[in-house]
Amino acid sequence: MRYRRTAVAIPAGLLVALCVSSLAEDVAAPPPPSELTPAQMQEDLAARALPRLMPADGKIFVLVDRVTFSAALVTAAMIKAEGGDRAVLVGETMGDAAHFWAEGDSMTLPNSAIRLRYSDGYHVWGRGCPDLDKCYWAVVALHTRAVSLEPTIRAEPSFADYAAGRDPVLSAALSRAP
Repeated sequence: MRYRRTAVAIPAGLLVALCVSSLAEDVAAPPPPSELTPAQMQEDLAARALPRLMPADGKIFVLVDRVTFSAALVTAAMIKAEGGDRAVLVGETMGDAAHFWAEGDSMTLPNSAIRLRYSDGYHVWGRGCPDLDKCYWAVVALHTRAVSLEPTIRAEPSFADYAAGRDPVLSAALSRAP
């Protein structure tokens, strides 16, 4: 059986998803976008849509490391939540915890004129959060299930790997591709 490997760069930070799927004749293709309802099209953000577009035997390898923060962590969490066992996190423990403060705005303090940035959106991706009063709306609307954000396949690059031009995280993902 032949396989297709497709690397997809997710523009939400340092995150790359490697999608592996069969090219067998008997694998049903996903429905074309024209067959999706307007509600489905609005609901399907890229990270949530990716697992749905994969054939049933496909795997998504999401490469993560210690500098996976914020939006990249959210993207990895959404792919993992939607993809279940078909979504495999590969690499190191991510830089952010599964819960963190983000979003927000900036303001200028009235007396000192110092400009500051504040966060007012609480993200709880590791255990989910159904409470709109407590958590950022996207966490509530898009993800209320708990998912583990620890890598399923651990691979930690060293300086020696870097100096030699080796990428053990990518190699670990590719070696497990069917």
